[in-house]
Amino acid sequence: EIAAVPAMLDIICHATGVGFAAVVRVTEERWLACRVRDEASLGIRAGDVLRADTMPCRDAWQKGEPVIINDVGAGERAGTTSAGRPFGFRSYISFPIVTSDGAVFGTLCAIGVQPARLDSPDIAHIFRQFAALIGTHLDARRQSAGVDHPREKDGTAAPAQGGPLATLIEHLPV
Repeated sequence: EIAAVPAMLDIICHATGVGFAAVVRVTEERWLACRVRDEASLGIRAGDVLRADTMPCRDAWQKGEPVIINDVGAGERAGTTSAGRPFGFRSYISFPIVTSDGAVFGTLCAIGVQPARLDSPDIAHIFRQFAALIGTHLDARRQSAGVDHPREKDGTAAPAQGGPLATLIEHLPV
């Protein structure tokens, strides 16, 4: 567990004006909430798993680029997902969390039930810096545990193999 993450999520909720922020582990098929701040009462808790295709985070994970949606209701493109359907959100921002080897662990995201101006340079700066900091902490943990993730053809980390320690490291809560 990275001690600074709860403070980061608090700052994100305050700076964006949205009530939900999280660090999530994203794969092709699932969205795993690692750490959550839910002041919007979305009902998402740490440990919850959703289908990845229901959340725009998957686009950030696949492309390694931020996804920023100020207002889904205004017709803004929500990527290739069925964005907002399960939770009725209107605004969304997600930045990839990338480790030093280029693997995308997941994303740092925020969700709002109302439209919000999330495309400002200041908000982007906060997300970029926090996502980089989380990636650095994940690297340090992986190195201290002596784990090196194999790579898939597309450059993402391959699923952990080789026993309980590898599985535990692969699913470290952030």
